[in-house]
Amino acid sequence: MDKRTLLAVILSVIVMTGGYLIQNKLSPPVPVVESELEITIDNEAFEEEDNITETAVLKDIIAVDENIPARKIKVETEKFSITFNTTGAVISSLILKDYEDYNTDKSIEMVNSIDESYSAFNISFDDKYNEILSDNFHYENRGNNEYEFYRDFQKKNADGSLGDAFRIVKKYTFIENEFLFKIDISLINSPYRSYSLSFGPDIGPTYTKLDNRNEYRKYYSFDEGKRTNHKLKNNSETITNQIDWASINGKYFSLIVIPENRINSVIWNKNTVPSYENSSEMFISSSITSNTTNDSFYIYAGPKSVEFMNMYDSADNNAFNLSEINLSEVIDSASVPGLGWLSNILKYILLFINKLIPNFGIAIILLTILIKVILYPITHKGMESTGKMQLIQPKLKKLQDQYKNDPQKLNAATAELYKAEGVNPLGGCLPMLMQMPIFFALYGLLNSYFGLRGAVFIPGWIDNLSAPEYIFLLPFSIPILGWTAIRLLPFLYVGTQLVTTKITQAGQTGTQSNSQMKMLTLGMPIMFFFILYNMPSGLLLYWTMTNLLTAVQQYFINKKKKASAA
Repeated sequence: MDKRTLLAVILSVIVMTGGYLIQNKLSPPVPVVESELEITIDNEAFEEEDNITETAVLKDIIAVDENIPARKIKVETEKFSITFNTTGAVISSLILKDYEDYNTDKSIEMVNSIDESYSAFNISFDDKYNEILSDNFHYENRGNNEYEFYRDFQKKNADGSLGDAFRIVKKYTFIENEFLFKIDISLINSPYRSYSLSFGPDIGPTYTKLDNRNEYRKYYSFDEGKRTNHKLKNNSETITNQIDWASINGKYFSLIVIPENRINSVIWNKNTVPSYENSSEMFISSSITSNTTNDSFYIYAGPKSVEFMNMYDSADNNAFNLSEINLSEVIDSASVPGLGWLSNILKYILLFINKLIPNFGIAIILLTILIKVILYPITHKGMESTGKMQLIQPKLKKLQDQYKNDPQKLNAATAELYKAEGVNPLGGCLPMLMQMPIFFALYGLLNSYFGLRGAVFIPGWIDNLSAPEYIFLLPFSIPILGWTAIRLLPFLYVGTQLVTTKITQAGQTGTQSNSQMKMLTLGMPIMFFFILYNMPSGLLLYWTMTNLLTAVQQYFINKKKKASAA
């Protein structure tokens, strides 16, 4: 293989590997589903805990002495199974009924806590984020999926005396078939200057490791039509500008807070909760400027799916009459910024094929074939150009020997040879680079598209195209590599890559060194084998199918070349 073609191969490897690294480092509309407005409560269950009167709980706030039992209230909607806790008037469990946590074989818990000491939507005052309310609140079911909690408190003064009583009221409103709910907070005669509504210690589902591939945490805000990715240097970041919403995001699920009123700041913290590795917290702070403060917060806790998120871009399609919220901006649709439009085009084609043949695995295969057909003129020309370069290698070698001491004459003679033979020295490289946008767009699509989560291709083997497949689970983890299963697709990928390389080399003339041969036939496939071993099976299915189609295409080019030579 000539040096230019070899350089093109190496460049392609660098670009593809770079794309993989970018996916780990960078952050990436369909028909609207109308919601039913009729609201029902499937069941409401109460669990009384200790009937103990709560007294002092924070350093400077005292609950007015009342005998209020600690109680858990369980309610159901079409989308959620919710557990309220009167201690703090919080949500201690928010289960997505329709989605499985593959690490626990249970439904996904969006309040992903290691124990009952952490709950979601606590209130704290005056930037004292670690001092949450832990007193028992009165509870009332207001009907229509509205659940209200209230309690009177007094602020402890510096001299130990108590100030006038003030009241905290929290009301949760759920809609039967939506993933978005509302929290109304009222503070009456509060002596504090500000308060914060918090979420933590993490969203679901559970994970074995945040590897930034199968699962990650990203922190976004959205304002004036622009999404901002907050990197959380030193595990924390604070913003004080007004925003449309703030979020904590996993690969397939998000927790998004949409404040209805003005806020002071948003704070994200990660890895700061004791004994909870990779925690993710968010605090939304608001000012208290009058005797009665009323704030509303809309909370989206659910899948990163445009089907559900786009409901809040039109007031006619959701029960809260929200519009232009742009929740789908949390979806990372491309591995490289700027290619989201291409990922969306490919997604619509994938969905169209899947509508005709309701199997995403088959749809991926057919999409791969379609892309290969569309790109055939480019790839075919590139392969032919590479073949022509191989044919003139002896002439190039002769020129190099003839003008080895005169680089200028060598360049001129080489250019003349290319012109005479009708060869473009970049012909084999440019088509390969022109395919890179599609490669990266498909990488982003197949690596993060929510529709592939739980999608079955071959039952019993590839049961989830968004996760790595396996044929055997190991009872241990392989040291250094961390592998816990034997997978088949990575071996199929390597095998098809070796076959493709061998067929490609069979159609080439000239000689190349043993080191070049080893790199082409073994180095690249082995490198990608380790990179791709734990990648989603949908991605590996695409790359394996691409290898097979490339091998077939190269085989017929070789056959045509032999027939022409004969």
